[in-house]
Amino acid sequence: MIKKDNLFYTDTHDIETMILKTSALNNFLNEFGSLEKINNINNARNILLEAGLIIGYLRWVSEKKKLFLKFKELEFRDFIDDETLDVDDEKFINAVFTNSNIQRPDLDDILNLIDDLKNDSHDPWQVCCGHDLINILEIGLKSFFGSKMIPPDTIERSLRLAYEYSFFKATMLYNEIMKWEGSNNQYKIFKND
Repeated sequence: MIKKDNLFYTDTHDIETMILKTSALNNFLNEFGSLEKINNINNARNILLEAGLIIGYLRWVSEKKKLFLKFKELEFRDFIDDETLDVDDEKFINAVFTNSNIQRPDLDDILNLIDDLKNDSHDPWQVCCGHDLINILEIGLKSFFGSKMIPPDTIERSLRLAYEYSFFKATMLYNEIMKWEGSNNQYKIFKND
């Protein structure tokens, strides 16, 4: 990652993944999930990440290969099993290319491009997009994690409310902002510090 003055990076892919990585997800699932269905909240976190990885890798392929694939308005229920949260790779790739109004190349070619990017050294929290994980969580809340239908915008709002200031203070982003503030005394970013 190239560092630039006065530009701060999130610890993970985006704000949503930063929130999902913390106990805010625990708090959210304790409120909206079913304790009988959630054996282990860390396991729930890993299930979300696992489902989100292929989506994140295809986003990365699209960026790298300049495919201009459209992920917005994608209907996740078309390719995610609501009982297991498994992603059907073929249905997912077809859905993305259909959504993008682009003729899909050979499925194996796309899967090979994804496989070429995959690497155990890649942090899943950097590969996955928070909005994708929220959409997967929405599907999971209906049956896998619970029995409630909650729209994605309500899930995001609830997670933001569950995200405590102490979680943010433990991030690299917060530390970088505080360092910058220390070098730029005329500015005060956080009132409480």
